[in-house]
Amino acid sequence: MVECWAKVINGCSTRQSGEHLFSRSLFEGEMVTVQGFHWCPEPKSVGVTSLTANILCTAHNSLLSPLDSAARETLDILGEAQRLHDARRELKPRRFWTLKRFGVKGLPFERWFLKTLINLFHVVGRRGRWLISETSADEPPPSLVRMAFGREPVVPPLGLYATPRVGAPVTQRGFFSFRPVFRVGELLAGALFQFQGFGFLLWVCTETPPVIESVGIAQPMYHLRKIRFAIVRSPSHVVDLKWV
Repeated sequence: MVECWAKVINGCSTRQSGEHLFSRSLFEGEMVTVQGFHWCPEPKSVGVTSLTANILCTAHNSLLSPLDSAARETLDILGEAQRLHDARRELKPRRFWTLKRFGVKGLPFERWFLKTLINLFHVVGRRGRWLISETSADEPPPSLVRMAFGREPVVPPLGLYATPRVGAPVTQRGFFSFRPVFRVGELLAGALFQFQGFGFLLWVCTETPPVIESVGIAQPMYHLRKIRFAIVRSPSHVVDLKWV
């Protein structure tokens, strides 16, 4: 029997798909450093191909594949912005830089986080429960499934937040950190993700997300619209996040 966490929206195929728990396209090598699962509270290198599970049918997996491309494109742009910042810091200081702008589509990126959270919690959160509807982890809340597939809008306070951390290091390419956030005991309210020093909170709870002091994160910023880079107070470049 085909197992598919998206069966609630119908249209399942008769073939099983081996879904990567997080997108294979984000990583260039065969190994990835992960942290945050119950079996690796500390950073651990594992094979990318080992992090798969039979949790989607081929039809629904195919419908979600554009989100993998969107995530890779977004992270490439964020990486390029960081590289430009590092390169300009090595140059002679100047009063004005030629301001460069990068553009990122926020909604597909947000949906990628949602499908990744469902993937991860569906597998490693067995016997856990979702706060939004208190269903078992084996059956993600139907509303979240519809949001992941773009069948229903993500309405705040649900959605993607930036989680700034002062002095956060830019880690090596391939570092991925996932940390579930629970409320009211062990009910899943969201998850913290980190890629190469960029932090995000995906919130799937109708309460306003709290300041997560235990990991040094300031107030999460909903649908961040701009990431500004400056070299010794001189504006250098901007990443524009578009949410329409």
